[in-house]
Amino acid sequence: MTYPTPSPAPPLPDDVRAALAKEAPEVRHDLERIWAQARPSEVGMPSDDEWRAIGNAMRPALEAAVRSDDRRPVAPASDRGPRRSSLRLVPSAGVRGIALAACIALLVAVGLFWWQQPVSVTAPAGEIVQVTLPDGSTVALNSGSTVAYTGAYGSQRRDVRLVGEGYFNVVPDEDPFVVETFNGATTVLGTSFNVRAWPDDPDAATTVSVVSGVVRLAPSDANDGLTLRAGDAAILTATADAPQALDDAAPANALAWRDGGFKFTGVPLGTILAEVERRYDVQVDVTDPTLLDDPVVLLIEKSLGAEQILRDICEYNGYDYRATDDGYEIYRPADAE
Repeated sequence: MTYPTPSPAPPLPDDVRAALAKEAPEVRHDLERIWAQARPSEVGMPSDDEWRAIGNAMRPALEAAVRSDDRRPVAPASDRGPRRSSLRLVPSAGVRGIALAACIALLVAVGLFWWQQPVSVTAPAGEIVQVTLPDGSTVALNSGSTVAYTGAYGSQRRDVRLVGEGYFNVVPDEDPFVVETFNGATTVLGTSFNVRAWPDDPDAATTVSVVSGVVRLAPSDANDGLTLRAGDAAILTATADAPQALDDAAPANALAWRDGGFKFTGVPLGTILAEVERRYDVQVDVTDPTLLDDPVVLLIEKSLGAEQILRDICEYNGYDYRATDDGYEIYRPADAE
């Protein structure tokens, strides 16, 4: 499944475009760029609280316009000519200025609102989803994973937020491409790499495996990090101050999920069971919670289903499993009733 990039915003209204033409080029460029990021048909209309926030953002510009209109010279009464009765009201230039100011303020406020809204894509359980980002870069999402970015993507930076696992193929550009995870950031200019970061896993960490190019993995609150090249891998655990290189890096193993495979070495059983649940949308329980911390080796090229995975896990690690009303349950044979 491929998710296309969002459709463009509608063209600027003529009055607004005419008003913007009087602004400095850099101001006009910024306002037009903000409008270009507005995608109301896909984001949805603001809530009441968000409309209030938009109103607050508009107020300074409107008040400035009103003050400007109040300072408009007024002709003495003797120079105004005879009074005439008319039902036709013609707005003054100041009032028209207020209207244009309001229109521009609304343009900026609403544009900023939509510009800051995240575009979020989640791969459903049991599916791998291919996402195309606005610059043509792509990310394949593992089951249950989510990638998100705002309308500001491509404006000097290309930042995305990942929860789960994704394989990125980044289009080269002078603007950095940054993958933010729950505890780290991976920065590149153009490359292909895999990022795994499940904050709820027993061994929660951000793990990066590089297929091509060069990337840097660093903690979220630090600028210094570890530089990785093709064939390298590193891990940043939830409690670590810095990432550590993985000496037994095997990018092919890290990418096994793309073909339905499971390749884990010395990984806690709980982490693998969570992967099984996401991949097959099935529930797997254990009779003894301490089993979740047991290190497990699982090397399968291509899976034929959840039960096959559980059978292999149990066969090579001395467990057993059984079907339940909710899914499956793993237990030690000695714990069987």
